[in-house]
Amino acid sequence: LEELSTGIQSNINVSVEQNNYQFENLNSGSYEVSIIENDGTVIFTTTEVINDLFDALTGSWNLIETIICNGELAQLEFVPTGGLPDYNYTWSTTNLGNASIIDQVPSGAYSITISDMNGCTFDSSFTIDEPTPITYDLQTTNISCIGLESGDITIENIQGGTSPYSVLIDNVIINEFFISSLSEGQYTIEILDDNGCISISNQVNITGSTSVTLADYTLTHDITEGNSVLLDGELFENNLSFEWSPNSTLSCVDCMEPIASPSTTTIYELTVTNEDGCEQIINITVIVSPNVIIQVFPNIFSPNGDGSNDEFLLTFENELTTKIELIVFDRWGNQMHNSISSDGTIMWNGASNGRDLNPGVYIYQLTIDYIDGTSETMVNDLTLIK
Repeated sequence: LEELSTGIQSNINVSVEQNNYQFENLNSGSYEVSIIENDGTVIFTTTEVINDLFDALTGSWNLIETIICNGELAQLEFVPTGGLPDYNYTWSTTNLGNASIIDQVPSGAYSITISDMNGCTFDSSFTIDEPTPITYDLQTTNISCIGLESGDITIENIQGGTSPYSVLIDNVIINEFFISSLSEGQYTIEILDDNGCISISNQVNITGSTSVTLADYTLTHDITEGNSVLLDGELFENNLSFEWSPNSTLSCVDCMEPIASPSTTTIYELTVTNEDGCEQIINITVIVSPNVIIQVFPNIFSPNGDGSNDEFLLTFENELTTKIELIVFDRWGNQMHNSISSDGTIMWNGASNGRDLNPGVYIYQLTIDYIDGTSETMVNDLTLIK
């Protein structure tokens, strides 16, 4: 028996004495069979072909669902060909079952062994790839001064996924990687790649600065009507600018220390600004008291009924005041008298509760209420004689 299909001289010679002989365990292929006498005479020659009943068992991979974004899951199928169905599937990971399709599997290497009804087997492997995760770096700048929109976020060093990239800020797509003019607050930053994959989100806090102190001023001034006052202050930075309001009664509107000449009580608002745009607002009050002329006749009096200097008398300009109150105390602080007047004159006759007081030195307190809502209190002494 000579195998012809391989092109290799491979003879099987047997010596037989019976009328038949069976060659076993032969591969598929073409064979020449010869019967030869012992003396070498060929008495019979024929060619026989042994065919496979089935094609060789093999197969191919089909990635039904690919992984577009990092962390997603895939669906993978092995499609067998050849051999004798039905097939049995053995995956390298036992929890994948024995079907030809595995579903919801992560990226990685997978191996399978299939076997057919003839017991033939075939091994194969496949690797499911996925994009690398999207990563990036953030740089932030907080707000330098209260009220300004000077915060910013810089997105840099974007890697992974599939370029080109866009930025999502609070779910709004922008194509800028430097986001400026931000106010104080929290922002959600994500990266969107060309496949629609979204990175892990980052919460970014833009914080506002505390209030700045650029200058210190005297906050309250008291003047009488017709007078002026210097609005004085101390600076803590150089190159500051100033803006005063209202400015009609000031000597300048953008200087550090104007002279104020208001006719009524006025609150001036000063805005101090530094080179960075930080502002400090200062309110300065100038209290203007009416220039009331009060006459005291006199502070020594003798309430003895002789018609001369019997009363302690005060007069004032009624058009600038709403009322005046006179309280008299003895030297131990006991209240001896209290009276209120709004007609421009107030007096005391030296009595308390209808009883004439003894001679001595007494203290009087005079409280004046002005028409602009302000008030003034004066304290002095007077002498009662007989």
